[in-house]
Formats: sequence, C-alpha cells, structure tokens
Amino acid sequence: KATLGAVIYTVYQNRFAGFTLNILNALRLGGDTDSVASLVGALVGFKLGSGILPSEWQNIIHDRGNYKQNYFTELSRRLI
Repeated sequence: KATLGAVIYTVYQNRFAGFTLNILNALRLGGDTDSVASLVGALVGFKLGSGILPSEWQNIIHDRGNYKQNYFTELSRRLI
C-alpha cells in the first residue's frame, strides 16, 4: 500500500514534468525506492514515450547477459 501511495503521490506532484525529475523525486521519498522509482518510470515512460529517457541514462545500459539495450527498446515498442 505504501509503495502504490508513493507512486501516485510522486506522479501527481510532478504532473509528468519529465522523466528525471519524477525518478529523482521518487528516490527522495525514501522507503521502497527501487520499487517506487521503477513504477514511476514505467508510468512516466508510458505517458511521455520512450524518447523521454535521458541519453546519458540510456548509454549506461550495458550487456545484461543475452539482453542488450536494443532488446529493451524493441520490447517496449511492442508492449505499447
């Protein structure tokens, strides 16, 4: 319950003002920051599109086993 409340609060307070702002404010709340920030990121990305992710953040997505950055980009396009 607290996690969902923090997600709603963060998105409502920031009004989808930008990806970075929403994520950083989610982290500043404390508590279950990894879950809150990931859910906020998902909502903001869904609302504003995948292009909202800062390029410097995209560039740090490294090889995750068999999954590379292009895999996640294509997966998100297919899901939306």
